[in-house]
Order: sequence, then C-alpha cells, then structure tokens
Amino acid sequence: MKKNELFEKINRTNDRNALINLFIEKMNEFDEDIDVNEEIDESLLKPLNKLDICVHIVNKINSLSNNLNEVEQEELFNINLFLRNLYVLCLNQLQRTRLELIKEKEYDKDLVDSKMNLGFGLIMRKVDLDKETLNYVSKEMIKDISDDKFEDVDLEEDIHKKFKTKEQFEKNGLRKSIIDIIYNYDSDLSDYIAVNPNVLDTIKDRVDEYIKDYDIYDDKRKYKLLMREVKDYCFDNNLNYKSHLLRISAEYNIFNKIIKYSHDYREEDYNELKDYVISESRNDIDEDYENIRKIFKKYTKETDELGTSSNVVPFKKGK
Repeated sequence: MKKNELFEKINRTNDRNALINLFIEKMNEFDEDIDVNEEIDESLLKPLNKLDICVHIVNKINSLSNNLNEVEQEELFNINLFLRNLYVLCLNQLQRTRLELIKEKEYDKDLVDSKMNLGFGLIMRKVDLDKETLNYVSKEMIKDISDDKFEDVDLEEDIHKKFKTKEQFEKNGLRKSIIDIIYNYDSDLSDYIAVNPNVLDTIKDRVDEYIKDYDIYDDKRKYKLLMREVKDYCFDNNLNYKSHLLRISAEYNIFNKIIKYSHDYREEDYNELKDYVISESRNDIDEDYENIRKIFKKYTKETDELGTSSNVVPFKKGK
C-alpha cells in the first residue's frame, strides 16, 4: 500500500482500537537498528518514513480520545511517548548523518553545519513537505530548544545577548524575537515558524518564565552552567545525574536553586526530592564524587571544605 493510500485509510478509520493496532504494527515494521554500512540517505530515510506514518496515526487516535478512563489515558500517554522516542531516534540518526558527512574529505564542517544544523530542512525534504509531520516535528524541536536539549543552543541566553532588558524583548515581540534567534541555528525551522506561528504556542509558558526571571538571569545562568557541566560529566562516566546533582547540591545548601532553575524539576516537588536525596545518599566518597564537587566549588565559590565523612546537610529552603 502506498503512503498516500495508507494516510487516506487512517483518515477514514474511526475505530480507535484498530488505529492502536495499526500504530503498533507500524512501530514494529521498520528495524530501528540501522545498519552502519547502509547509505547515509537510506539510513536516515527509514526512521523518518516510520515517523511520517506514525504521526498521522497518533493524530487520528488523539482526535478520537475524549472521555477516556484511567487505563485508556495511560495507553494514550504511552502511545505519545513512543512517538516522541521515535522523533528522538530520527534526530540521533540525523546527527550520525552529520558526523558521517563531516568525515568525508569533500565536506567541510562549516558547510555541513550551514546546510543541516538542527536538521529541519533535511527532515522537510525527506518527508516530502508532509504538513502533519512537519507540524509535529517543528513543535517538538521548538520545545527541545527551550529545554536546552540541543547542544550549543541556549534560547534564554540568546535572548539576553540580543536584548539587554525585558522591555526591549517585549517591544520586539515574542514571535519576531524567537524567529530571529532560531534563524542562526536553523534557517528552515525559522522560516517555517514565520508562516506557522502557532508552533510557538508550545513554549509560551517557558518564555513567560524567561521574562519573569529577566533581572535574576546572571544568578540563574551560573546554576544552569553548573548543571550542564555536571550532566556532561555524569554522561561521560555513566553515572546517575539526578542522584549526584541533588545529593551534592544539598551538601552545598543550594538545593533550592537547582530546583528553581532546572527544567527537570518544579519547586513544588521540593519535599519529594528532599526525601529522594536522603534515601539515595551514601557515606562513600569516591573519585567521581570528588570530581563533581570540584564542579560545584567552581560555580559556587565555596571556600570551606566539607569533611570527608560529610553526607547531606540539613535542608534549608532559601528564598
């Protein structure tokens, strides 16, 4: 069955269970373990074809999902999560494509990056400008940009570089400001947002947070850099980032700052996270622990050494 015929079948189907079965079937239809010997375009095309079809199925399932019971809501959550994981797989494959191109002698890194960057343009061409898929991908990309998921892209920092005051940002307008900033990273995504501004609705709350924090950004940036460096260290050394970050932030009595400035937590989760840190704390202090503490010292300018037997200090929620 050709893709367009399949899309028509999806649009005609109003049986939610049948669509769920079709989604599972399509999720399993392509092999996610891409052969490293395949052609670059082909290795990228497989997961994108899969994404293209699954977006249409999930959109249809979502449109039929009113008055769901608890079990059905959980099922729908998992379906959307599977789709999200597929999108991440496509981005990872895109990054592999980028690295493969840079390795080739005839490709210059700057040239490759100027053509790919976040890769929306390449995705756009591979899915034949399919509206539903591009709408889904653009919204996920803009959310990931606001959540600092892309390396070397920090939307909040770029806003502060471009606008010295929140009044300047507000005068320029959210839409124009974000479009101009994203253009530096992905001109195709920027152009798409310019004609589909509803994509920015997904990050309105996050931008409102940026505006609210405008005058405390210097403090916020320090802790963002700390978290970024700790996360990189934990990733490189196969460590539990959450456990190390929260444990040591509690010892340095900056636990409340980490919760306040991290995208991963909410301030109302304070007590739950406190209990988690206490339960995960250990008396052993190894080399990794000491290395992460050095990162904390660099950003907090801590002068007093914690004792080698120190564990979690009493929690004190700051202002």
